[in-house]
Amino acid sequence: MPSANPPGTRYSGRRRGGGGLGHLAKVAGPRSALNEFLTWLAWRDVQFKLHEFDDNTIDTTYWTANGGTGTTVFAYSATIHGSLVGATGTNGTASNRVANLYGPRLWSGDNYGGVAFRMRVGAAVTDIEWGAGFIDTHTTITTPVILGDVDDGSGLAAGMGDAAVIYQDTAETLATAALMCLGSGALNAGSSNAFSPTFAPTAVTDFWAIVQLDVNNVYAQITNSDGSGFTEVTKIDGMEGGTLVRPFLVISGPSATTKTWTIDAIATWGMR
Repeated sequence: MPSANPPGTRYSGRRRGGGGLGHLAKVAGPRSALNEFLTWLAWRDVQFKLHEFDDNTIDTTYWTANGGTGTTVFAYSATIHGSLVGATGTNGTASNRVANLYGPRLWSGDNYGGVAFRMRVGAAVTDIEWGAGFIDTHTTITTPVILGDVDDGSGLAAGMGDAAVIYQDTAETLATAALMCLGSGALNAGSSNAFSPTFAPTAVTDFWAIVQLDVNNVYAQITNSDGSGFTEVTKIDGMEGGTLVRPFLVISGPSATTKTWTIDAIATWGMR
């Protein structure tokens, strides 16, 4: 069974009801020796990387962004400071309306890896497809593809061995968000578990999509940035904990009406 408070959720400070390092200032004072010591103590065994995208560019040594013909590939926005913006475009071929963003394979369930995306979609939330979480790879990772069938977790991208991704496709029977998992070594041939209560983004509203790995188990939660709409789901034996995985985001347009997505921040963490 996954731990009651997976390790990364403690360090990320994104747990429902507060927590994380923000309480240190209240307990020890914002500029005290005790605060400094406790901060070091909290982080000494944890690797944590926060991407705020406020450097007027995207760090291409860490992130790779690509997209199909006519998409707006995720890139730093000159008009929305500290954000990446991408769009699905209006191409008539569905495979050309896909864009993704991914990082290096540094994280694993055995090291309690976690990832959190703060993001929003511009409009028309009844006609969207998106996924955020961890994957190892897939055969055409430099040519974005949709991940699979969110209704039952089948048909995951060719060449993919392990995945734990929050996914939504409004064109499917299950039109709200679900946790899709795949585990190598016959652990999990593909699964999809809907969030309860259900979740679908609200237009122009930031939300957090968080995936926490706990050895082979996967815990996921979504919440709007103001704390409303909290929902979660757990998949036991969802993904092989020994596999190195990468943070991964994909957007797609179920129709040829373009959808614009903004990424405000991405955090990744795990035990050293």
